[in-house]
Amino acid sequence: MALKEARFGDVFAALAEDLSRRVAAAGTAADAVATLLGQLARWQKFLAASVEGLSEEAQRGLWGELHCMRERLIPVLGAAAAVAGWKGGERAQQDFQFATGALEV
Repeated sequence: MALKEARFGDVFAALAEDLSRRVAAAGTAADAVATLLGQLARWQKFLAASVEGLSEEAQRGLWGELHCMRERLIPVLGAAAAVAGWKGGERAQQDFQFATGALEV
């Protein structure tokens, strides 16, 4: 996997970090492959959500979720737990779901 357009560096970095973290946590080689393929499919779905990009309302919602994650959740839970609890791209009932509760931004 290689970055071909510098303007997408931030997105590529997020993708690479997500994939490497999740694959590294897999227990077996088979789990690692399944995790990699599953996460690539999720990223592909997320990035292909709209040819024209996110609507203005969706952009505000995404910004709010990411701002909440950075300012409120990461300082308390740590980055890995905050990101793992984020369900925004999955159309879940709440934007963040954890074992002890959920949060809608």
